[in-house]
Amino acid sequence: MEPINIQEAIHRKMHHIQNPSKMFISDSELRAVWEEYHLSAIFPAQRWTYEQWQQVRKEYLKVLSILIWINWMPLAENFRSIFFMQPGRSDANLPFTMEKLSFLAGSALTFFQFQFAFLPVVIQDKEEMYVHNLEPIERLPFIQEARDIGSGGFGDVTKVVIAPRCLLSKGLENPEAKAVACKSYRTDRSKDDFQKEVNNLNFLKEGLIQGGKRIMLHICAIVQGDNFMILLPLAELRDLDVFLRGGYIALDDTRDQRKVYDFSEEFPGMVPPNPLLHVALFNQLFEVASALVWLHEDLRILGSLDRYCAHMDLKPGNILITRDEKSQVGRWVISDFGISLFDKSTNRKALKVNSIRDVGPRLTSRAHQDEVIRGRGPYEPPEVSNKDVNGRKCDVWSFGCVLSDVLEFALGGTPSVDEFHSHRFCKDHLQNADDYFYQLKPSVKTIPRIRNESNTQVKKEVLDWFDTRSSPSSSPWVRDCIGLLKKMIVIDPVARASARDTMEGINGLMATHFRNGAILSQDVPGTAKTPPSRTPPPQVEIHLHSVPEVSLIEDQNSVPTIPEEGIIATVVVPPASDQSSTIAIAGLDPQECITLPSYGKAVDVAVSASGEHVALLYVGSARIYQIEKGVIAKPEIRLPSTTTWTRLCITAHYLAVYGIKKKTGDKEILMHDLRNTKREIMIPTSYEGRQVTQVHVSQREVVASLYGNCVLLTHLLLDSSEKLRLADDDTINQAAFGASGQWFLVWATGASSDCCYFWDVSIQPAVLHGTGRYHKDSAASTVFSIWPYTSVPACVLRESHGDTFVAQAFLSEPSLPRARQAIGLPDLLAACVLQDHSLLCVSKGKWIFSDREIHQLPLVQKGDDRRLVVSTSSGLGTAKTSVSQTARLVLVSTAGVLTVLICTRKGKVFKYQGR
Repeated sequence: MEPINIQEAIHRKMHHIQNPSKMFISDSELRAVWEEYHLSAIFPAQRWTYEQWQQVRKEYLKVLSILIWINWMPLAENFRSIFFMQPGRSDANLPFTMEKLSFLAGSALTFFQFQFAFLPVVIQDKEEMYVHNLEPIERLPFIQEARDIGSGGFGDVTKVVIAPRCLLSKGLENPEAKAVACKSYRTDRSKDDFQKEVNNLNFLKEGLIQGGKRIMLHICAIVQGDNFMILLPLAELRDLDVFLRGGYIALDDTRDQRKVYDFSEEFPGMVPPNPLLHVALFNQLFEVASALVWLHEDLRILGSLDRYCAHMDLKPGNILITRDEKSQVGRWVISDFGISLFDKSTNRKALKVNSIRDVGPRLTSRAHQDEVIRGRGPYEPPEVSNKDVNGRKCDVWSFGCVLSDVLEFALGGTPSVDEFHSHRFCKDHLQNADDYFYQLKPSVKTIPRIRNESNTQVKKEVLDWFDTRSSPSSSPWVRDCIGLLKKMIVIDPVARASARDTMEGINGLMATHFRNGAILSQDVPGTAKTPPSRTPPPQVEIHLHSVPEVSLIEDQNSVPTIPEEGIIATVVVPPASDQSSTIAIAGLDPQECITLPSYGKAVDVAVSASGEHVALLYVGSARIYQIEKGVIAKPEIRLPSTTTWTRLCITAHYLAVYGIKKKTGDKEILMHDLRNTKREIMIPTSYEGRQVTQVHVSQREVVASLYGNCVLLTHLLLDSSEKLRLADDDTINQAAFGASGQWFLVWATGASSDCCYFWDVSIQPAVLHGTGRYHKDSAASTVFSIWPYTSVPACVLRESHGDTFVAQAFLSEPSLPRARQAIGLPDLLAACVLQDHSLLCVSKGKWIFSDREIHQLPLVQKGDDRRLVVSTSSGLGTAKTSVSQTARLVLVSTAGVLTVLICTRKGKVFKYQGR
């Protein structure tokens, strides 16, 4: 009776049992079934050793389950001789072909058909574009029937749920069922053409994944028969179009709407005239604008230096919204559908690189389409139908239309958005009616082939609406927003603002009018002015690292060292503005202690600049853990045993390890790409006869290797290098990349004076922006610590004995040494620059096990001179800890909340957070 019981248990776990062509059971669910049964009950008359039982459970469980499922009668007597004792008939060899199953005679066809129910596809989410090429008989691991959530011109969008442990992302399986969005197409193209089109997506995803944190990337593509599917992460709160409609989705070809969610429950209190709504909306608009700037200027496609990217279909429906506890209006991200690559010289689409949105229509028609598939609708710019367009300026027009809708929602909610749509829905002189933002000029009698400023104009209804909103009685922040819109919604693309202009315009508007969750330029009726709350207010959240993400440092004696306690520090801050210069922290309370898996005491420990990753160095290996939400162990990295490894540092994408070769005593530095653990980046240990002294990596994936008085810059994305040269008398002491990766700073010591160099490395070749030369205080050699400013070429420097001062680039008389304006900070352990207006410091007490004090010291500017001053009321709190000085410490400040992370070589992570 045991096989019958097992069959019933499998039946209970089988998904889609009523549909044999879809039914499946996952590997984890199958193993859970067998936890209740012992194999000996199936083979009562046979003697098996313990090792054989274990081998069957490990290597033959699926084959055995299939045989039980199809009621293979000779199971008990013949499984051992026909399967177990025969090579090539284990789970690893599934699926079996009909030819290979000939030994099963009359049961071969049944086995062949049902084996796929036990072999659901494991979806691969890789950094490159991954395509699953499946036979029609294979099973997708979707545990629920697909549910429609939208449709488009070339396919439908459904919600599907992937079974537990059937989605592999970055080497990790999904422990629970995972809901994703599935965009489906049908194609009549040949298989070769189909594969060629899909493979072109490879280039795009590899480029996008490098840094587009506000661009939602697709998971993979699936080809099954003549069906084509793209899986994407599911945005829980749908998109901006649904948000602006108050939680409703428009039904195609009708004026009807369907309720998707209760707006008041998902976004409590986020209705006008709540000033928090305005701040939250513009926070997200700033992030979208920042994503466009990155897409237009910083995204790099391998082998495509003469090209740029543009979205070409920016509209509320392509701005997705996910839940985010830090934002009252969710987290807005741009869908990667529609992103296209253009040649800079011609503004024509690069034909060999397609966007995901291009592939759908290309595969649903035999007609070859070389033109970019552009988004059509009210948010399109007038030149969108022209052959040669500037895709980046098209995006700015579309974003201006989106911004105008969001402004209306901020002022009057969904009714105001609807009223604005209705107001601009009108007929032109040719009796064509639409709600676009432009129309043909009255003098134009026929629809032109090319649209430009000679035949097209912004609709009078739109301009009238803008004028009404920017009347003298309107709030100053609204008038400034309309002023920005009038620079974006311009017919001539050349005169139209850029994405960077737009981002800086939104940032300037917020800096001028918004502060601490309120609007400075207007009073909210009926509200009393109260002191600032201790609760961190909503602020613009921009992730910037104030120190290089990877830094390996050694002194002149070839022994690797890191400044006292091996400290690295970072800060995540809002952009520089006139916001408050203090952080609302009453004290530091211990939040939690994380204990990482123990492999003994580590040789070294490192924490990433964001505080999300911890790396531990052991003899011969490195282990990495993600600690942002729980503890996730990354695959172990084995290190060559021919080297004694002593130091390591970690960033979001790279691990750098330093050591001394055992036989020769030579230095060795290895860099591992954490997105591809098989990729190692060798750093030259000598260059032009000089030994390497430091290695730094920026968030733009530029490596700076330091050798005496020169720097070798390696652009990892471009696979190119260049040399930066210092003055002959200067020797590099310390260096760092600035927050955004634009600036590279070098502090060098000379015979009679010291000098700080500032290079702009965002372009190639790098440009020396300026230098700042300073008098030496003493002839003694000293090791400096360096903390760059957030957005300007300046930094805070600290000598090992404690003197701390600001160094900057002087454009006037740069060669004349200046005096240092130093203050003494002898007990400083870690620091970082906050918003260019203050230095956050962690100091120690008199004893090794003393508490860590948190301070904030002002950074002031008088004329062109910047300096650090002592503040008598700078204390922010105390982080109580008893860890030794071998620990690593990181500061992270997000939206006014200060977090201190301390990690020990024993794998203990202490987290303290300001209230």
